[in-house]
Amino acid sequence: MSYTILTLSIIFQICAAILALRLIKKTGRFYAWIFIAAALLLMVFRRLIPLYQSFSPNGEPIDLAAETVAMLISLSLLIGVLLIGGIFDKLNKLRLETEEELEKRKRTEKELLESEERYRGLFNRVSEGILVSESSNMKIVFANPAVCNMLGYSKEELREMTVPQLHPEEYKEYVISDFRDKVKGNNPVTLNIPCLRKDGGIVYVDIKTSNYKFKDKNYILALFSNVTERRKAEEEQQRIENLEKLGNIAAGIAHDFNNLFTGIYGNIEIAKLELPNNHPALSSLEKAQNTMDKSRELTSKLLTFAKGGGPVPEIVPLGELVQETVSSILTDCKNIKATFSFPDNFWPVKTDRDQTAQVFDSLTHNAVEAMPDGGKIKISAENVTRSGSNNAETYFVKIIFSDEGKGIPLNIVDKIFDPFFTTKQIGKGLGLSVVHSIINKHNGQIKVDSKPGKGTTFTIFLPAANNSKPDNGRTTTKKLNILFMDDDEMLRKLAAEMLKSLGHSAVTAKEGKEAVKIFKESLQKGTYFDILIMDLSVQNGKGAKDVIGEILEIAPDTRVILTSGYASDPVINNYRDYGFYETLIKPFNLAQLEEKISKAAEVNVGE
Repeated sequence: MSYTILTLSIIFQICAAILALRLIKKTGRFYAWIFIAAALLLMVFRRLIPLYQSFSPNGEPIDLAAETVAMLISLSLLIGVLLIGGIFDKLNKLRLETEEELEKRKRTEKELLESEERYRGLFNRVSEGILVSESSNMKIVFANPAVCNMLGYSKEELREMTVPQLHPEEYKEYVISDFRDKVKGNNPVTLNIPCLRKDGGIVYVDIKTSNYKFKDKNYILALFSNVTERRKAEEEQQRIENLEKLGNIAAGIAHDFNNLFTGIYGNIEIAKLELPNNHPALSSLEKAQNTMDKSRELTSKLLTFAKGGGPVPEIVPLGELVQETVSSILTDCKNIKATFSFPDNFWPVKTDRDQTAQVFDSLTHNAVEAMPDGGKIKISAENVTRSGSNNAETYFVKIIFSDEGKGIPLNIVDKIFDPFFTTKQIGKGLGLSVVHSIINKHNGQIKVDSKPGKGTTFTIFLPAANNSKPDNGRTTTKKLNILFMDDDEMLRKLAAEMLKSLGHSAVTAKEGKEAVKIFKESLQKGTYFDILIMDLSVQNGKGAKDVIGEILEIAPDTRVILTSGYASDPVINNYRDYGFYETLIKPFNLAQLEEKISKAAEVNVGE
């Protein structure tokens, strides 16, 4: 029995030592478990000694009680090592599971970071503005770079603001009400709403919104689309349409009104010719004529709006015209100086001389009024080439007109070209609207840039003319035989007197059919008319357009001057295409009549 107990004790100890060695791999504690395994092996060696002694002749018998205790101790050691091994197995399994969970979390965090970076990059690169605000208090919590650039604020500045602060004061009440509707799920789209930039400028946006919830908080995500340029284009189109409507009203009375003006002009000038130079009535006639000039200027401005009241173009050296116009206005303005900078090869433009002069007249007067304490007007120009939609090059003359005045407030700068809009207590509000209309009808473009307190700059683009030379004015003293046709009897009599005062003979007709008859009879008699002056439209008869073909068929070289006070007909702007040689717009004075006759007759002074 004692041998069995001793053998079991040795086996238990050997097994415990082997298991201890295995724990080195499990726990990684080499020195600890090698020491325990060595101790267990020494205990085995210790058990072998009594076993060896028991087999010797004089050996002592095995102590059964001691070996029983030793066996129990060995068994306890074996069980302890087994338990420790099991504990380390569980700990190792738990460690592996923990490491796997940690790795999984790392992968998840990495994916979340990549996803966040991807969406952040998308938000940052998207061209539309994105703004996120809290539904409860309208506080802004997120803004992408596009909306920051649009509004001129940094992300940090926007996060310190609320949604109503992004809009002008007069719109805040509406914005608050609209925001509350959006929180309720109503009105997800707001169109053409003004936003106030950090620099005080206005940008118009379309806003599309959606509600969403995150971490028990409600938010509104807003997508901002900048529609400022679209709005400007729409306003520009609306402005042009308004001008055309106004023009149609003005043009409706233009014909009769200008006939009356021509009659008054002509009679004043005839009266002046009939009176001696020292007659006291001449002064009153001069004042009356000056008053008529101012009235005609206002009428001319109104008629500029007319749909067909386009320019009557001629080749004009623009630099000379600008300097003459501006310098004449500044003659009495001692505290305002003008500087001009034009290139040596400055292209001429094909433009209506009077209308173009009117543009720079209005701009100069505005500049003078903006600088009551004096200042400088800087006018420069350059030749520019622009590419159209079909990549075809178009040549323009660019004129920059700047002053050092008080500038235009930002809240009205978009309205300055509207008809009858004015900030002056006394004024008609036609100046800049006329400027806009003239430039538009010359197929040009005008832009304004103004900063309060720092002045205003107008930039004008006008199409350059082909390689042509300016037309020089000519007058004539040669006696001509002229046929004048108009349905207004008073105007016919006056025109005959004006022509006679210029040294010409005159025959009149009241409508086109009569004029053709007189023209034919003159040919039969051998008295050829040098020039025909014919009204475009007449009442109860044929106008110049109706009979020009018949006249040119009879005598192709006939010079016919087209006259009209009703500028809405395209014949006025394209008179050459219809066979007319010149145009004479009512109301006209003696000098203008003489100039047109001289051009048609192609005779210089002294011939």
